[in-house]
Amino acid sequence: MKRSVMASFRRLIPASSLAIALIAAFSAAAEAAGPIHTHFSFANPNDSICGVPAASSGSVVDNFTPIFDSSGNIVGFLDTSHFNIVFTTTNGRSVEISSSGLVTGTVTMNADGTLTFRTTYKGLPEKISTSQGAILTRDAGIITFTATFDSNGNLISQTVTQSGPHPEADAGFALFCQVVIAALT
Repeated sequence: MKRSVMASFRRLIPASSLAIALIAAFSAAAEAAGPIHTHFSFANPNDSICGVPAASSGSVVDNFTPIFDSSGNIVGFLDTSHFNIVFTTTNGRSVEISSSGLVTGTVTMNADGTLTFRTTYKGLPEKISTSQGAILTRDAGIITFTATFDSNGNLISQTVTQSGPHPEADAGFALFCQVVIAALT
């Protein structure tokens, strides 16, 4: 399925673009360092999700590898990760948000001076479930976001290509708060 979805890019492209820009700024250090491995757990008793006060706890495992061309310029990344975050309200209701899989990204300087970012998620980009295990929504499979910007940074075009169920993406990323709020209140 191929379509233009402005809302999805406003949410996902900045994160991918920021990751590439940060690595580009530190390309020599990142290239020398190789893959960046991160693993941590956390707990926040005064968090919130979708405007609902809740305690949160979770864990994250991430392996991020920048990709460079023969001149040492950043041209993409590989990122394998897994996370689980549980939000629990004072009424005792909980939701778990999890993700697991591979994210790849490329940045291409086009001959006409435009810049194209392509980010592909493979695996389980998002699953939201209750503390009893009932799945509220699950995006799985492959989904690719492609955005092209002019030399002034203005968005020219964007597309989303997907394979597999992606109800959150199909809903313009509005489903997340709908199911979370319904489960917690």
